[in-house]
Amino acid sequence: MGKKKIGTRKILCDTNIFIEIIKGNETIKQQFEEAKELIAINPIIKAELYAGAGSKKEFLALKKALKLYTNCLLDIDTSKIFEQLIDSFAQSHNLKSPDGLIASTAIAYNLRLWTLNVSDFVFIDEIEFYKP
Repeated sequence: MGKKKIGTRKILCDTNIFIEIIKGNETIKQQFEEAKELIAINPIIKAELYAGAGSKKEFLALKKALKLYTNCLLDIDTSKIFEQLIDSFAQSHNLKSPDGLIASTAIAYNLRLWTLNVSDFVFIDEIEFYKP
């Protein structure tokens, strides 16, 4: 059986995907390996991962590893989209700021979102999910 075609559009990788890799989830590791050249992150994802580092050594290893992926900065367009998402969904769908910033990055940069928490984003029509 040949490799699954994953396309060429970048994939914003939610924090929970990295956590599964760190925890040793072999299925996620394999899926990540197949898509690694398309992986993108943002400062929120980096901050969430850094906050979970158990030691300085783990923090430095994460910092080095994350440099391999496209870093989508939170620019003006991303901020405007974030404000619109929070205005629309903070009360009605309990959209939290970190998830709003992840969603706004995916929309602003036209990225597919790879997450294990689809329910955190499913109400945002502009989000296209990556499903390996």
